[in-house]
Amino acid sequence: MWSAARQNTPVLFVVMNNGVYRTLQDTYRAMGVQGTCPGTELGPLDFTPAARFFGVDAIRADSADHVKELVAGASDLTGPLLVDVPLRP
Repeated sequence: MWSAARQNTPVLFVVMNNGVYRTLQDTYRAMGVQGTCPGTELGPLDFTPAARFFGVDAIRADSADHVKELVAGASDLTGPLLVDVPLRP
């Protein structure tokens, strides 16, 4: 994000925010380990402050239609934008 902000790159970051490190959890299970992978249950997160810290505009989508609208407008971007998409557990 920092590089995109510094270069003012018109790129859309879409974060599918499920509140967990799902890939690590899946890898943990694939290795045959029982139970929850430690440190991967993150709880409610909001990535918009992190994006703004790096100088990237950010918005939290409030519906599937909102996500569709934001993605459809990606070709009109003049700089980077992060879309935080909260997912239900």
